[in-house]
Amino acid sequence: VTLKKSGASNGATSSFLIATPESGIDSILVTKAMMDPLMTIVRPLAAFITAFSAGVLQLFLKTDIGNKESGPIEASNSEERGHFLTASLGYSFGKLINDLALWLTIGLFLGALIQVLVPDGFFNGTNPHIGRLGVLLVGIPFYICATASTPIAASLVLKGMDPGTALLLLLVGPATNISNIVVLQKYLGKTAILINLLTIALLSLGFSYGVDFLYAHYDLEVNFKLAQAHGPHHPWWVHLCSIVLGALLLKGIWVENIAPSLKKRKPRCH
Repeated sequence: VTLKKSGASNGATSSFLIATPESGIDSILVTKAMMDPLMTIVRPLAAFITAFSAGVLQLFLKTDIGNKESGPIEASNSEERGHFLTASLGYSFGKLINDLALWLTIGLFLGALIQVLVPDGFFNGTNPHIGRLGVLLVGIPFYICATASTPIAASLVLKGMDPGTALLLLLVGPATNISNIVVLQKYLGKTAILINLLTIALLSLGFSYGVDFLYAHYDLEVNFKLAQAHGPHHPWWVHLCSIVLGALLLKGIWVENIAPSLKKRKPRCH
């Protein structure tokens, strides 16, 4: 909304809206850690092409015509000052991990539940087309965090789901949701929103089928790192990093979710 009110076109705004939630450095690194090189490359590539295509379509179809929602808006200036390395580390281990903590923990927990409760090969033999349709019907209207959805998608693939269907979940889930659509149609217009939704759905489907073709055509093994057991054969620093990550996630949940709710419930004197 700030971009649009500051004079950005529907094309630029739409590209930003699609690319930013679909693929960030955090989700790319989590994909690298839990999946394989093919998914790690295709996921941000698909996000870029989808966002770029939607932006170009907006410009080509001139959806800005008749849209008068523009004008300057005051932007908050919260840029962190000081040394670059200090600021980067402070943001990474502070604000960033706090924002991700709850959803990433939920994603890891659900992924672990799937690993334990869902039988191996559970999705083998299911109709991939129906599965993709189900992902579209759930992913487009409901928001699914890009980082949190990664362990869930990886676990589903390990239980027999097609990698392409999992990629579809990773692409359409974070890109849009019903509240996003309702708010943004005021600024972009209904035509622009429709173009965005169709572009996301159709191109994500194309990449979904394309990934499955690559795995099948080149006989690639789905060897996701999530399946690798965490045991004593790992070096000591892996265990140490796991403990540190766990502590940071707990800290983030406390700071962002638990502590604020406790402050709200604090009794007042009358």
